[in-house]
Amino acid sequence: IKGYTVDTDSTGNSSQYVNPGIGGQAYDAEALYVDFDANKLYLGLITGHNPAMTNANGWAPGDFLIDFGRDGIFEYGLKTIGVDAGKLYRIGKNDVQLGLFTGQTTPLGAISPYSGGKNAVSITGGTLVGTGHIAISNGFKGYGQYTQDTHYAYEAEIALNLFAPEFWGKAFDVQWAMQCGNDVISADPPSGFVPEPMSLALFAVAAGDQGAGEG
Repeated sequence: IKGYTVDTDSTGNSSQYVNPGIGGQAYDAEALYVDFDANKLYLGLITGHNPAMTNANGWAPGDFLIDFGRDGIFEYGLKTIGVDAGKLYRIGKNDVQLGLFTGQTTPLGAISPYSGGKNAVSITGGTLVGTGHIAISNGFKGYGQYTQDTHYAYEAEIALNLFAPEFWGKAFDVQWAMQCGNDVISADPPSGFVPEPMSLALFAVAAGDQGAGEG
């Protein structure tokens, strides 16, 4: 795994703080992983949030969002659920749904450039550029500090040639949250690196680890 963030493993009742909201295990994003090979970018997520939840009975899952240049604005998003699951979209600032919490910061510490400093959580528009693959597990136990809690795993892969060459060689962040934004997790590969030629340039930025900490 080239880059990752492991967040606090929450449990307990719905009033337990996760970050930036509350919700306990049911709204806990616990780990996000980034890896690659010569052709594809791979993402892995562990969460206590049930992917079957909807905005009618709680809050639905968000999408994987990718920020090239680490300026807080996401250029690509991979849909996680529904009929568009696995589709990669080129997105702009107005093509995302925002979470509930204002005054949030980017991985670099600046206030989020979205309205009210809110976190982007899912895709609402944009241009379809291709289709990757995504798989979501059934609930399982035996993971993390609280082994009796239920967890869910997301795995995704995206062909590197779906990203525009203008973004190759730029540092990037990957972010995920449920659509309320109660718990946001971001994997932040290092911002400094030596670019590789052409097709190798994109995944050179993921050659580093993000240690444990809050998402």
